[in-house]
Parts: sequence; C-alpha cells; structure tokens
Amino acid sequence: MIAKACVKLCCLAIEMKKWFEKRNVLAENGVSFPNIHGVDLKHAIWIEEFIPYTLKDAYKLATSPERKKALENQFYQTYMRIIGAGFGPIIRLHDLRSRGNDVVMIDVGEDIGNRNATTPTLSEDCVRNMAAQEFSSIVHA
Repeated sequence: MIAKACVKLCCLAIEMKKWFEKRNVLAENGVSFPNIHGVDLKHAIWIEEFIPYTLKDAYKLATSPERKKALENQFYQTYMRIIGAGFGPIIRLHDLRSRGNDVVMIDVGEDIGNRNATTPTLSEDCVRNMAAQEFSSIVHA
C-alpha cells in the first residue's frame, strides 16, 4: 500500500473530490486504477494499492514478444479510453505503472488535462498514432 495526499495550497477536500470524480469517470470508461483501501476527505489523504513497476520497467521485464505486445496494446486502450472520456490533450502519460501484465493509471493530474465536452473528435488512427509516439517515448526513454 501507499499513502497519498492532496497538497494544493487551499481547498484540499474540494480539490481531492475533483480528483476522485475525474478518476471515477475514467474508471467508468475502462481505465484501470489501484484499489483504494481508505480515504480521509477531511485531511485530504488516502491509502491505495502500491503498483510495483513503472510501465517502462514492466516492458523491459516482459519475458516474451507477446507480453511486450500485450502491454503495448493495453497502453493504447488506456490512451484511447482517456481521450474517449473527453480528456485531453494529453501532455504526457508519465503516471502509468504496472503489476507486470497490465497498465494502471496512478494519478489524474495535469498530464491528462480537464474533461472537455467540446474536445474535437479525433479519428481512431490519429489517436493510435499519438499513443504510439507516447508509448515509444515512455519505454525507450
């Protein structure tokens, strides 16, 4: 487990509530998150499952080309689900981790932007190309 806290300068409980609302929208759209074990809204802290590997490390540790491809496909699905839920533009998805065989989002901060109902619709090919560039920058950095 890992303890996390909201450290904004003011309105901690309000900001934390916004983060959890964002997280819920993404989870409803199929984005994987760590399991939460406890929340203290008043003090803006929570305890959640610790996800052991960075995505880069999980990719390096993958024992076969099939496992590497599976991680890559899960990344693409996560990326497309974030965009599909109305978030973006994605600045950089550096807050992804893995249990070794999955892709888990551990933070819903500024890198995915805010939900925007007027985000232009992008073709699946365009999103896949953006995701491919992002995946390459993560695992080959």
